[in-house]
Amino acid sequence: MTRLITFGVVLFCLMIIGCSSPYSKNESEDILTLASKSNNFWKIVEFVEPVYPYHALSRGYEGCVNISFIIKSDGKVSSLRFLKSSLGKVFDMAALKAVSKYRYAPTKNNVSNTPIRTNIIIPFLILENVENNPSHSREVENLCKIDSAI
Repeated sequence: MTRLITFGVVLFCLMIIGCSSPYSKNESEDILTLASKSNNFWKIVEFVEPVYPYHALSRGYEGCVNISFIIKSDGKVSSLRFLKSSLGKVFDMAALKAVSKYRYAPTKNNVSNTPIRTNIIIPFLILENVENNPSHSREVENLCKIDSAI
């Protein structure tokens, strides 16, 4: 019985440590406060085009994924999470793989390399549909917009 209680306490402590943020409270507040200013603080220097899932392309599926992430002080991406997806999880992994490879450089407004949380909508569109209807891209991206800020 004592071993079970000890195991429970250790497991609880590990869960608390695992759920804690890698940033201090002040850094976390800064990350959230600056989310809407990502373009002023960071510019993308390595963009990776997502790979369109073959099964979705062959069936003519289109959609989008809205992903939230932190741009760390070294310009790498971390703490990715899905905010919204169209068509269930059809495009989630392709979007996640692409965004995780993005790299950013600080702008002149971010001399201290302040990390921020931001989000991006990754559209998956079939070119023929966009060419036939110029507003089609915006319509698909609207499927992944969220009402409240992150």
